[in-house]
Amino acid sequence: MAATMSRISLRFAAVKAGNRAQPITHIVKFTDERDDSSSMRKRRDPKRLEDLPQFTIKEIKPGEVNPDGYGHFTLTGIFDRIDGIDFGMWCWLLLPGNDCLCGDLQIVDKESRQCTFQTLRQKVTATVGQTLSHLSPYWQAFNIWMVLDPNWGWRRMRVTQTGVEVESKPVTEETWVGRRKVTGWAEVKRVGGGAIVRYVPLFGKAKRPLNRKSLSQWGHETCTLCHSHVDEGKYGYLDPDGRWMCLRCYRCYVIPRDLSFTD
Repeated sequence: MAATMSRISLRFAAVKAGNRAQPITHIVKFTDERDDSSSMRKRRDPKRLEDLPQFTIKEIKPGEVNPDGYGHFTLTGIFDRIDGIDFGMWCWLLLPGNDCLCGDLQIVDKESRQCTFQTLRQKVTATVGQTLSHLSPYWQAFNIWMVLDPNWGWRRMRVTQTGVEVESKPVTEETWVGRRKVTGWAEVKRVGGGAIVRYVPLFGKAKRPLNRKSLSQWGHETCTLCHSHVDEGKYGYLDPDGRWMCLRCYRCYVIPRDLSFTD
């Protein structure tokens, strides 16, 4: 029996200084957690990099250079299509070699699909005439490379419970969880390191979490694509940077090199 799925997506992204973005949140709930991808594979051929909107560079104009050595660059170019692209906000342009540009995208002329892309880099390796794939800010550029790169280094692993390292962080802006006001944050890291950091909200004058276990043990992992949990004792795939992927996403996207998760 094929797995049925109900999905609630909460998508948020913000640009940090330079060429990085904060994690994106997707909440996906499955009514059947078995590793059954048949319901996902009925539709079409795998989505490839060239199926994303394509931006062909017509001009690269350097601008002011900051004291830290990072310069402002404006790329002018033409999209093959503009449907579904959010203008007036930041996005990614994907470069060869698992590299990328992060910058602000503006539409100049809808009829000709001419646009400008402003980025901050020490140097831009892209060239005039080169065509780059566009990725929305709802995803990280590494989400593309981890699916397409056959040498990414995925290993099938069982999730085990480990200890955590906890560091208190102050509240920088007023935040509420339901009717509870957040009075602090706990930065939680797995003992032994890794790329993943969790932030647990704390409440009240005593600054306590709703679930005390969240500050004492690392009992599950989170899929980097669908953000479902891979619970203790279950199998998933782990990359060299400590990111996990559930069995379902690995079989649906990594094995066929399919980017349809970006739809």
